[in-house]
Amino acid sequence: MKQFCLLLSVFFVQIICAQIPNGYYTKAEGVTGLALKDSLYQIIKNHIEYPYTSTGTDVWDILKESDKDPSNPNNVILFYSGWSVNSNQEYNSGAGWTREHVWAKSRGNFGTSKGAGTDAHHLRPADVSINSARNSRWFHWGETEYLDGGVPTKNYTSTYHWVWEPRDEVKGDVARMLFYMATRYEGENGEPDLELVDVIPNDQYTNEPIHTVLSTLLAWHDMDPVDAFEQQRNNVVYSYQQNRNPFIDNPAWVNAIFGSDSLTAILPATPKNITISKLTKTEVSLRWDITPTNIAKGFEVYLDNVLVTTVNRNQVDLIGLTPSTTYHFQVKAMNRDNAVSNAKDTMFVTLSESVGIEEEYGYQIVVAPNPFTNYIQLQHLPVGYYYEIRNVLGSVIALDEVVSGNKKLLTTHWKPGLYHMKVYNKQGVIATYNLIKTR
Repeated sequence: MKQFCLLLSVFFVQIICAQIPNGYYTKAEGVTGLALKDSLYQIIKNHIEYPYTSTGTDVWDILKESDKDPSNPNNVILFYSGWSVNSNQEYNSGAGWTREHVWAKSRGNFGTSKGAGTDAHHLRPADVSINSARNSRWFHWGETEYLDGGVPTKNYTSTYHWVWEPRDEVKGDVARMLFYMATRYEGENGEPDLELVDVIPNDQYTNEPIHTVLSTLLAWHDMDPVDAFEQQRNNVVYSYQQNRNPFIDNPAWVNAIFGSDSLTAILPATPKNITISKLTKTEVSLRWDITPTNIAKGFEVYLDNVLVTTVNRNQVDLIGLTPSTTYHFQVKAMNRDNAVSNAKDTMFVTLSESVGIEEEYGYQIVVAPNPFTNYIQLQHLPVGYYYEIRNVLGSVIALDEVVSGNKKLLTTHWKPGLYHMKVYNKQGVIATYNLIKTR
């Protein structure tokens, strides 16, 4: 798309400023953080809404002009592929082009209704099959190039996360459209309250009004700056809707609101509805809902008021717990400024019957101190056995054969949290311990 931008940049730069109304952004002058986001919302809300499909002016008509191929006015540039196609084809029973909701219309469940569903600031012409492949995937780095009928598209998907990576030429465009949507739609007057988050939900088909991945979008905004085509498109959409995308007009506002330059730490909301997806004698798998408000980094998981791990998804598997024990679990949300939610959901879980108790085998192994900071001392270990220590995610931290009854382990490099230790031989486990590193 941008191969023609340098040729047009001089012309476009001359007309850009003239098409921003005098005083349009006055309310945003000298404002920062959340106040800036609210000021921009007050400026760009209540735009003129057009129908998705109509015998009069509709979204098709706007896109034919906003995404017109400068080299061929009868064509539009398709967003993900960069291909130039006849604009009058429209859908044409699947043989033409379609209208892509860059903020997936299921993320907030607004569909093609007037408002978010027909806002041309995030609607772009797209190839029908590529649009179907993107579906409602999250925006993030992919690993496998998407081939359209065997033709490379320079778009990527991922087999692990349900994500879509657009070609380099439009990465910044995607970011600035989503920043616009998260600013324009704040839940007033029956509109969705759209928010950008930095975690990938486990439920890839969730209808929560969220999109992601925020940190990736910030990177794409930096690597693909605003160009002349994007500026001209902003002018065309404004001529219809009478509102602008402020992050195209002033790219610095992105970091001022969503990035590291924000002067206001956004306190994340409380996670909702902790549920158990797996429960055994020694393991618990927890899941929780993502609140679609101001979550921008991840979650802290607590066990009996002790922080045991931090995760960037809304689930965690905790292993090596003690049978016949009741545990108190808590989850807090954390944003990119490391601010943590004040409130937290809590739940109590009781594991099943006891197994592997050391006294049954006549051993009196000592593990001290516990809780610990810089070291732990293991005493009375049975020679010829093995000890193994894992963190709550199951990663092995220490593993060795016992050659002496006493062993001192330095733990200065271990992260604070919960650890599980077991002592065993070929016949099985003879002892299990929960260890807590405080700092």
